Amino acid sequence: MERSRVRLADIVAYQQQCAQERGDVLDAMTREATDLGLYDDTAADYTAALRRARRVRLP
Repeated sequence: MERSRVRLADIVAYQQQCAQERGDVLDAMTREATDLGLYDDTAADYTAALRRARRVRLP
């Protein structure tokens, strides 16, 4: 049985791409919710809050 190999650089690149895509989607959802008047703050306020929250690592 032969095992396939995956380069660590490919895994890290994939993780970074997924994280960027998630962030982009969350930013778009925040802008849309703000445009629809679902929040009192601006999209920039929520984007800043999301960025702060993303830096927090849970145990």
